[in-house]
Amino acid sequence: MEALEAIVAAIFQSKGFWVRTSVRVKLELAKRRNKSDPRTELDVVAYSPQTHELWVVECKSFLNSRGVQARAFLNPGEPAKKRYKLFHDSDHWNNVRDRLLQQLDFGDIYSGEPLKVYLCLAAAHVAGGGEIELADHFKKCGWQLLGPGWLKEGLKELANNDYENDAITMTVKLLAYDFAKVRGKS
Repeated sequence: MEALEAIVAAIFQSKGFWVRTSVRVKLELAKRRNKSDPRTELDVVAYSPQTHELWVVECKSFLNSRGVQARAFLNPGEPAKKRYKLFHDSDHWNNVRDRLLQQLDFGDIYSGEPLKVYLCLAAAHVAGGGEIELADHFKKCGWQLLGPGWLKEGLKELANNDYENDAITMTVKLLAYDFAKVRGKS
């Protein structure tokens, strides 16, 4: 699992979602975009039994680069269409979504109510301050942008939650911990 996927998964889990990472969706031969590609892998799939929502999240950190570029969605060229294929090929997204719903086994946590399914992009870095423009475009398309602000707020919430024995929670708690106060009490 990649680092950003782990962070996104931890944030969703802290909000009461059931989470899976690196979910492989097996498409039927007739519905594959590329006949040699038998599966589509989804970075994070998060399900909320309380709200009957299923969030399918593509994660892009791009921290040591220019970041996710708004034009990759507003005016995409071929490289962007390949990189963000679920967003640019609605037939492919519909096939993946439908097959994912068939593959998932929610067991006793699913009430049978219709699910609201969201296609999302978690972006740790958005190029040139284009986050607002990108968020507006995503909203118009019915998608969700989980940008740097969403990630920072989610990490702050993790820091304030009860202790969990995992690296992400421990790290944000250490970063939020006021060591000066503790030293002053000694």
